[in-house]
Parts: sequence; structure tokens; C-alpha cells
Amino acid sequence: MKRIFLLLSSVFVLFGSINIYAEPSDASYKKEEYIKLGIPSKINNFNDFAKVYRTIDKLNAKYLPKYNSKKSGELFRYLFNKDIINKIIKNNQSLFEKRKILGKYSKMYSDFADLYLLKGGKFYKNEIQRISLLSTYSLVSTFELMDKELTEKNLTLIDEKILFITKMIGREIWGIQHKITKKKTIDLQTRLYLIKELPLLMDKIKNIKFLDYENNIKRIQSLY
Repeated sequence: MKRIFLLLSSVFVLFGSINIYAEPSDASYKKEEYIKLGIPSKINNFNDFAKVYRTIDKLNAKYLPKYNSKKSGELFRYLFNKDIINKIIKNNQSLFEKRKILGKYSKMYSDFADLYLLKGGKFYKNEIQRISLLSTYSLVSTFELMDKELTEKNLTLIDEKILFITKMIGREIWGIQHKITKKKTIDLQTRLYLIKELPLLMDKIKNIKFLDYENNIKRIQSLY
């Protein structure tokens, strides 16, 4: 009887040490393989970026580009970084046109985050947070441009609209702060990335004059 007990104990220890929810091995591709599947070799405009989304959407979950992969990390970093947004901000188009394009990118980044979530959220938490940050960054950038438009045209927004925008941005900031402080949600590298980017994002928000973010977020918080 004692031998049976020891044998069962060994079995439980063995299986208890196996994490059935462990992240699968990296099955993603190198950049060249994704290009063969239909991803543009270079992103020149929003249509190219939309094509990236359609191509990745067709892939099995395990083939999605990963930020820290030796194979697909290069592509992930190329697709999901602030350079695309900053180039739009600095181009020669009108403020309205740039704002319209940035709105599209913000929505597309949000769609990408949802795609990663739906295809394999528990294995792509870091990618989801990195992409979500870009969605917030591009969203805030649209309101920066709106602020310049309002100043140039000597216009103002109604109070309800300002509070609506403040609440929208506040929700995004709270989400980033929550991921930074919540343990075992994202890895250390992604947490440090968010910690580095959050103050830069807050600086952009505080520079939006019509928003008066700090005062208006306090007004919103006082309602709850």
C-alpha cells in the first residue's frame, strides 16, 4: 500500500510540474515568408497597412508575428512602431487630412489588437499591449492636430464634447497603468516599454490646450 501511495505521489508531482497552458514554441515565419503570403515588403500608405491586416487575419494563431521572436520579431517591430504615425504628423498634408488618416490608423491598430486577442489572447498579451499603445498614441495625435486646427480657426468645442474626449483618453491611460501594475500579465520587457512610453504619452495629452486634461479628468472622477 505504501508503494502504491509513493507511486501515485510521483505521478502527481510529474504531471503537476507540467504547465498545460505553457506558451507554444515559436512557429512564426521570417519576414520573407510573410511577404510571400501577401504582406507588402514596404508600408507606403494606409492601403498597404490594411493589406497587412487582411493577410495576417488569414493565418493560424501560431503563425502571428511576435515582438521578441528571432524569426518574426523584425517584421513585428517594423509594423508596430511610432515611425509610421510620426511621418504622418510631419508630412505636408493639411491638418484635417492628417487627422483623418491618423484616425484610420488608430482604428486599425485597435483591430490588430483584437485580432491577436481573438486568435490566441493568452499567448499574445505582450503583443496586444504594444499594439494597443500605438492605437492610443495615434488617437492622442489626432487630438493634437485638432487642437492646432481649433487654434488656427479660433474655434472651441462644447463642454460635453471635451468631457467625452477626456473620458475616452482617460480610459486608455487607465488601461496602460493597469497593465503596468498588474503582476503576471505581461513580461518585464513589455512592462518597461509601457513605463517608458507612458510619460511621453502624458506629455502629448497635457499639450492639448482645448482638452485641459488634468482639470477635466478630475471633474469626471468626481462624478463616480
